[in-house]
Amino acid sequence: MSLHEDDFEDALFEKLKQSLDVHECVHCRKSVKAAIPCHGHCGHAYYCSTDCLVFHSRTHRHQCLHHLESDASLHGVDSDDDDDDDDDLPPFLNSAIDSILRQLQHEAVIPSTP
Repeated sequence: MSLHEDDFEDALFEKLKQSLDVHECVHCRKSVKAAIPCHGHCGHAYYCSTDCLVFHSRTHRHQCLHHLESDASLHGVDSDDDDDDDDDLPPFLNSAIDSILRQLQHEAVIPSTP
């Protein structure tokens, strides 16, 4: 079986699990039906228990913010807009996103706004 076929089968298996509402705990790899989503609800991390969620959250939080920012850019959400779109996000995500943007601007990864 080629690498491409393996990737296809992995993707197919993931779609099947999602359709059955079965998720794999990103910490311990246990498959569970009643999985707990990460605090950011990025859709990329599920846990079998609060213990796994708490233990893995420090590792996942950076990935979670990246997933949320990527999803926002794919859906045409502009983080520089000053309209009230940010009211839909929990306050901790707003402050985390603002902090990341300031850090990226400071490191000259993205241009500063005038």
